[in-house]
Amino acid sequence: VKTFNPGKHERKDTVFTEENTVYRFTKGIHEIDYIELPSNSILYFDRGAYVAAFADENNPRGWGNDRIIGSFKTENVKILGRGLIDMSEINGGHDKPKEAFLFVQCKNILYSGLTHINSHTWTLQFYACINAEATRLMQFSYRKYSDGIMFAECINSSAKYCFYRTGDDC
Repeated sequence: VKTFNPGKHERKDTVFTEENTVYRFTKGIHEIDYIELPSNSILYFDRGAYVAAFADENNPRGWGNDRIIGSFKTENVKILGRGLIDMSEINGGHDKPKEAFLFVQCKNILYSGLTHINSHTWTLQFYACINAEATRLMQFSYRKYSDGIMFAECINSSAKYCFYRTGDDC
């Protein structure tokens, strides 16, 4: 288990590479730009963990650099807990990046229990995943393009027990 206490967490500290690890964010205010997860890992947010996503001036958000949490070509990844992720500080809109949480070509992925507020763009996307599950999630967003959950070209994947209020669709 690697524990992160409240504070500002730079990208260099949150591009995780160690498998068979739980990355735990404790109760309190955490500022993050980006979290990347390896195979066989768990990202866990304690109840009371408030995650304020920020845009890193040294890593401007663009088509390859715009996610808050992501995993690519991995397996057995879980994003769990009772934390809240606030995207209020990130600019959104038609000409802005289109992913908040993106999982591409992942197998056996579970995203559960979190609350998202003020999404800046397409919120939770699974692309070409196998056995992806989104469950027990809430989202409250007012912005245009703040889509909910999207499964594109996925196999055996589903969302259940979720409440989403968005400024767009999905």
